[in-house]
Amino acid sequence: MGSRVNSGTSVRAVGQVGIAITLAAFVQACGGDERKDARVASMVATPSETTGEAIAAGGGDGPAAPVIEAIEIRPKRPVAGARLSAKARFAPGTGARGEIAYQWRTGSGRVLGDGRELDTSGLEPGTTVEVVATPVAGDEAGVEVSHRFKLADAAKQIALVVIDAEEGKGVGSVLRAVVETTDESDGFDVASLEWRVGGQVVGEDEELDTSAFAPGDVVELRARLSGESGRPIPAEPIVLERSAPPEIRSTPTAEIEGASSAMRSTRRVRCGGRSSASSS
Repeated sequence: MGSRVNSGTSVRAVGQVGIAITLAAFVQACGGDERKDARVASMVATPSETTGEAIAAGGGDGPAAPVIEAIEIRPKRPVAGARLSAKARFAPGTGARGEIAYQWRTGSGRVLGDGRELDTSGLEPGTTVEVVATPVAGDEAGVEVSHRFKLADAAKQIALVVIDAEEGKGVGSVLRAVVETTDESDGFDVASLEWRVGGQVVGEDEELDTSAFAPGDVVELRARLSGESGRPIPAEPIVLERSAPPEIRSTPTAEIEGASSAMRSTRRVRCGGRSSASSS
């Protein structure tokens, strides 16, 4: 009897130990999964953490500096001796614009001046100029953008554009373009012409035949220097008029002489290299 009781007790003890070991293994496995999940979570930044890092990189809670997309130069064809101006163009979606700091330099890095404008007096044609624009928002400076270009020779300018209506303004007359530049040695081909009637381009030559148009049509002429893309110079437009009816003129081929009203005609003939007159 005693041995059977001891045996049963031993079995119960072994069973309890097995249950304890199983529970310990389960707890350890769950703990391992939690530690694994913690390690994975530490490798992924939450939105709040990312936002915090971006704010820290941008200089705290202050406004971020705007982003410049490009710099525009005026005039579009910068020439030596002219006053230039720069204007920054911001990227789409840029918030507060803030301020822009401009600096002008030569190609070698020599500073020419600060601010939006630069007087290029004293610089030679062909000089490389660089303008640098830096966006500023509070104490935060953004990414600078630069633009390089070369100064051109002093541009010729169109001094005069006129429509010559010497033949009149009636429909069917031929109009001529008169263009003068600041360089007296220029030929006519220095300018590109554009004739317009009713807002449509109808010709690009020196002359315009108006036979195809109607009274009341407005004829415009514009001219620009050949090879230039700047704004064309317009002439004073004219309004076509109704053509006057043709005038018939006659010249008598005979003349009346004396009371006899005898008619004489004169013709010129060539004889032996000479000209002589004969009468009939």
